[in-house]
Amino acid sequence: MTDSALIDRVVATVYSAGVSKAEVDLEWPTCHKNKCQASHGSPEMAFSYMAHSIAEALKLELMARATTQPDVAEDGDSPECVAVYTLAALLTRYRPEITSTYVRAARLIIDAYPGMVSALNDPATA
Repeated sequence: MTDSALIDRVVATVYSAGVSKAEVDLEWPTCHKNKCQASHGSPEMAFSYMAHSIAEALKLELMARATTQPDVAEDGDSPECVAVYTLAALLTRYRPEITSTYVRAARLIIDAYPGMVSALNDPATA
């Protein structure tokens, strides 16, 4: 990978990183009265949230191209690629933490795509 390609990935990631407005609003001072006794948060903490968000986005981009090559199927993708993205979305949605067991998660995926049963049992696809 060339340096300019890496720089382009980093710049795209920095500009696409986001932070929760609710988190920042809690830390952003709103009162400007002298000697106010109320707690108003700190701009340093608000900027810390923003820096953390950018750092996490950069880590995901450098590890998995999460910004420049997101996990979504596009027009013209091969059927295998579309199947991979669909399965990835299902695995995200039906995690054992949500469904309580791996078997329950697998059953929900099979219910969503019954054609997987024949594909998984076909020796030609193994």
